[in-house]
Amino acid sequence: MKPSLLLGICSCVISSCNINQKIKVKVSGADMENTITQDAQVTINKNLPVKYNCIIGFSLSSSNEINFSRVEGLPGDTVEIRNGDIYLNNKYCMPPNEKVLPYMVYMTQIKGDILEKYKNRHWNNDYYIFYITKEDYSNIVNIVDSIYLLKFDSSFVDNRLLKGLNHSNKFDFGPLIVPKKDQIIDNAILSLAPTYLSHIDLGNKLNDDYYFCVGDNFIDATDSRTIGLIPKSSIVGIVESISNVNRVYVEP
Repeated sequence: MKPSLLLGICSCVISSCNINQKIKVKVSGADMENTITQDAQVTINKNLPVKYNCIIGFSLSSSNEINFSRVEGLPGDTVEIRNGDIYLNNKYCMPPNEKVLPYMVYMTQIKGDILEKYKNRHWNNDYYIFYITKEDYSNIVNIVDSIYLLKFDSSFVDNRLLKGLNHSNKFDFGPLIVPKKDQIIDNAILSLAPTYLSHIDLGNKLNDDYYFCVGDNFIDATDSRTIGLIPKSSIVGIVESISNVNRVYVEP
């Protein structure tokens, strides 16, 4: 197995620890916004089982940092993302909270209060891309000149994603089968877990179950779509409680 790298992931440093059961941590990073935001307090339970839709704390390196993501696929599942919607074994999965989606907004007059309140980036001239919920959309649709939902099909290519799979971007990803413990490692499995496996592992058996995880900050999260599947042995525990959460609107 090869060592992993930690780049721009929602993480934390342990502030207090009970080695038998729970860890309390303070969070940094944006992968789980707006469920877990910067400086939120999180309690991780080491004894809870990994289930669908749970938030895991996991480690990617030998440091004391813990990263967070939501479990969308268990070992043996077929996972696919179509136009931003997650399908598990070919069945649509209802998101755990209101999804943030990209909208193209046209404003002939700059409205500073709108730009400050909602997460956005300037596209060109009078056009902006807003990352907002449907509720946010209803609040600004009559304020801006025009607004429409952006669609990301397979023609849009994101080079940050896992290589060697049938996908092109975070909204059009997979399908893939999440591997189980004791499966023989082939090139397909290797491409799903590049953070933990290397070519020297080819032909060996997996010594772990793996999980497909996606951050609640669906557009910007570093998760299984970019770093690959997460092995069970790297999961520190399950998020049991979250406090001190502040909704984030603007880019950090």
